[in-house]
Amino acid sequence: MGIKAIVKNIHENKQPKVVYNLLKNYKPDILVITGHDGMIKKEYGYYDIYNYRNSKYFVATVKEARRYEKDTGSELVIFARGMSKLF
Repeated sequence: MGIKAIVKNIHENKQPKVVYNLLKNYKPDILVITGHDGMIKKEYGYYDIYNYRNSKYFVATVKEARRYEKDTGSELVIFARGMSKLF
């Protein structure tokens, strides 16, 4: 399909800190953010983002990507998803 992909393996908690500069360097049209997630507390609070290990980092990473988009006037498509596992 002619799609060029650049892959960076960055731990979930570091993604919000580095995504802006990576976007600035590579200037992509599409950003895919992924990683692993899991519940911290058992059997309740499924809808509370703070009961998950990494969801807050995915949200922060998307916010940084949107800041980049606003600063540069680019139109970035973002896919962000953590792979959940209940503990």
